[in-house]
Amino acid sequence: PGAAGAAAAAAAAVPAGGVAAQDTNGIPADLKPIVSTLNQIVASLTNLAMSPPEKKQMGQITQAVSILLAKLNTGQIAGEVGQQALQLAQAVAARDYAAALQIHKAMVAKEWDKHKDWLKGIKNLVVLAKKYGS
Repeated sequence: PGAAGAAAAAAAAVPAGGVAAQDTNGIPADLKPIVSTLNQIVASLTNLAMSPPEKKQMGQITQAVSILLAKLNTGQIAGEVGQQALQLAQAVAARDYAAALQIHKAMVAKEWDKHKDWLKGIKNLVVLAKKYGS
């Protein structure tokens, strides 16, 4: 299975209500804020009344966050991509959705092939956070 299998297993273990508790001990210290930031955003969005399509998006979001954290934990994401993920999470937390979408757009342009498994869900997170002001 390897790291990809571990990421898939972590994604499959996500409960309907939010991001699963998962091992984040391997995430470098400078990228650790991604964990708490994304988990807080997901938790605040999960508690909102949403339309059925938005609830489906929340499922994609929780899966994407889980995959992102699993890949960070296993060292599959580091360097520039890790820093961009951190900047994106911080921009959403600061409610700077325009900056978050710009960072996401740049990541999609350069990193889609390697990271499409979590980039799509993270865009949904930005869009819903913007809509609901989370």
